[in-house]
Amino acid sequence: MEQFLLHNGEFYPTGIPVIQADNRSFKFGDGVFESIRVYGENIMFLAEHLDRLKRACQVLQLDIPLAIGTVENLTEQIFKLLHRNRWFIGTKIRVTVYRKAGGLFAPEHSAAEWLIEAQNLEHGFYSMNSKGLIVGIYSDVRKVYNKLSFFKSSSSLLYVTAGLFQMQNRLDDVLLLNNHNFIVEGLSSNIFLVKGNFLLTPSLDQGCVEGIMRAQVIRIAEQNGFKVFDNCAIEPTDLVKSEEVFLTNSAGIRWVSGFEQKRFFNKTATFFLNELNKEVVKKP
Repeated sequence: MEQFLLHNGEFYPTGIPVIQADNRSFKFGDGVFESIRVYGENIMFLAEHLDRLKRACQVLQLDIPLAIGTVENLTEQIFKLLHRNRWFIGTKIRVTVYRKAGGLFAPEHSAAEWLIEAQNLEHGFYSMNSKGLIVGIYSDVRKVYNKLSFFKSSSSLLYVTAGLFQMQNRLDDVLLLNNHNFIVEGLSSNIFLVKGNFLLTPSLDQGCVEGIMRAQVIRIAEQNGFKVFDNCAIEPTDLVKSEEVFLTNSAGIRWVSGFEQKRFFNKTATFFLNELNKEVVKKP
């Protein structure tokens, strides 16, 4: 069955090009995006995603289009696409906002265009990897803390080079470092360490993405008696002192089974996954 995307309010088959050569996201990485999960009629944590998208557009001095600029409007656009594709169980959504063509590095205006893509999922809830991840450290290119570090941009060369390192070293994921040799995040995720009843994660000023799922795990942890430390500077050696390590992003939670010679459990990660799935069954 033919699949569609939504570009500036118009449906296009996914095989039809909609991006022109002068597109600023293509030429300069002048854009931002959000990855969102939809389970049934529940768009997971949409208000939080939209808030981060708006703040990212403010940083880039982009005028977010009204058609996706409110929770109500963005909800309408997402469901238009889901119904056109007839996907009603689980869907991965990517919302991209980019500056209209014009100018070189110095843009000519702040007007923006938007694109919503969808990928069908086979399940209607968060699931976790059955086999734990083996992770390593990527240190060739460092991530620095600045006003761009909290959101996901169209310029992702750091993550591409880290992904190449991951594949070449046959790892399941890699952990990025900042200029101070502290762990920032995974390739596409935030990282958590578990030590007894303590839950630790790098602080935002270490340079990590301000993950939506990161915030949800912290909320759930605090509601369930964990002692949360979300302002940490974590060194690679801290991993071997931990009982569990897991990664979070909009797809949910993935548990890490090994780093160097250290092996981990997944009891706490499983607990958080189950708590997240309670959010899925709530009415939107």
